[in-house]
Amino acid sequence: RVVKLDGSIDLMSKKSVSQYTVDIKFETKRLNSKLFGYISKSESSLEVNLYQDYKFHHTKEQRITLKFGVANRSRNNMVVVLGFCNLNSSAYPNLNFASNATFQRSGSHMDLIIKLIQNPVADQPDADITKTLKFVF
Repeated sequence: RVVKLDGSIDLMSKKSVSQYTVDIKFETKRLNSKLFGYISKSESSLEVNLYQDYKFHHTKEQRITLKFGVANRSRNNMVVVLGFCNLNSSAYPNLNFASNATFQRSGSHMDLIIKLIQNPVADQPDADITKTLKFVF
């Protein structure tokens, strides 16, 4: 056997919300990997929570976590879109980050705010790096 792929993606819908449950296993001679979690979708939002556990031959098991979401919270004459993304890796913690974004528009005024948090800083393990980028039109 060279490669083994096994698993399922199940869909459950209720009212206007759909949820996909993910459970997939991937194996080779040197790698065992499992992807699991869910994807949830409604008329105004999308959210993803996925986890990947993997283990190479003669190493310890590692995990990657991805959380992502976007939501349209618009009402009347105001457009509001919110989003977030988080990535965590047990093997490479210096690449972990969390971010969120907010877009608002009302009439001729627009705001876009993007915030990125990276942790940990290589030289300062107790510090977070937080960057905020704000556009106002």
